[in-house]
Amino acid sequence: SNTTAESFSKIQAGRKNLIINGNMSIAQRGSSTTSITSDTYGACDRWELDINTAGTWTMEQVGDAPYNTGFTHCSSLSCTALHALGSGGNFVNLRQKVEAYSIKGLMGGTPNAKPLTASFWVKSNEPGKYYVAINRARTGQDASRMSISYTIEQSEVWEFKTITYPPDTTHGYQTTENGEGLVIQFNLGYNQASYGSAHYGHWSTNSAYLGKGQTNLAAATGNYWRVTGVQLEIGNEHTEFEHRPFAEELLLCQRYFEIINLYGANTTYTGGGYNRHIGEVFWKVEKRAIPTSNTPGVGNYQPGGGTGTVTLSGPTIHGAVLNSGNTNSTYPDGWINSGSILHVDAEL
Repeated sequence: SNTTAESFSKIQAGRKNLIINGNMSIAQRGSSTTSITSDTYGACDRWELDINTAGTWTMEQVGDAPYNTGFTHCSSLSCTALHALGSGGNFVNLRQKVEAYSIKGLMGGTPNAKPLTASFWVKSNEPGKYYVAINRARTGQDASRMSISYTIEQSEVWEFKTITYPPDTTHGYQTTENGEGLVIQFNLGYNQASYGSAHYGHWSTNSAYLGKGQTNLAAATGNYWRVTGVQLEIGNEHTEFEHRPFAEELLLCQRYFEIINLYGANTTYTGGGYNRHIGEVFWKVEKRAIPTSNTPGVGNYQPGGGTGTVTLSGPTIHGAVLNSGNTNSTYPDGWINSGSILHVDAEL
């Protein structure tokens, strides 16, 4: 390099990976989900199985990774009910949505747009041609898309891949900064009657070009595909994977999803009949947007005993009012004395 700026561009010093949990170390929802037939966050945080009439799948966090790389886990997709993907818009992908706040340095949609480079380790029992697509959101317009292929050469062997995408100067960008700015999408199967036209290697708003000649991993029960060490960085060269501390990676994941054990949560009876024991709950990390939640059951409420179902009201990006659902109106104050687990979801 001839200048400091050029050196910085080549080395990509500082924070660089746009992907969260690229080493597949965080799995707050659990390590496995079976019988998946629709869009599901099934194991590793931030990674979603994106599926449309493409068989049945198991999604897992698995203790398998390429040797001597620092990785210990991968995200694994296994087909448990096959599909030929022969008609309609059938597809199956693994994707991560990147918040628009995180891609400002990409300058997409402007004359100064920069290239992107994806790198990752991949393993499958079904060698062949696969694609990685990038979709960049544009408010009020179709997303701009590009799909580039790679080849898995050997069965059941970890292989390192890298793909570079040229700058996307297609006018327009996501103006809602906490909304979806970019999607990286690992394609595992596409119906070739609906997808696979010749717009290969070019930014386009036409989704039909995606996956020309794509291997159909859904073609046989028992087919699997695994990935780890996913990095997406600005620039036209891949650099060494950015290993962040586990605690930091967890905090990044919790902006979008977290679990809270409500054991010990205090509530006060507010009158007006049963189910009026009200308290507060605060998220561990400020959320991307106002979240949704599950409604976990409470098996033991103290003092006096009792059961109920937790609900939330007035949620914000910081917390919510907690209604314990306790049916005991005798005691004015109390606490939840069971492992009631709250799921707080602000995924893109």
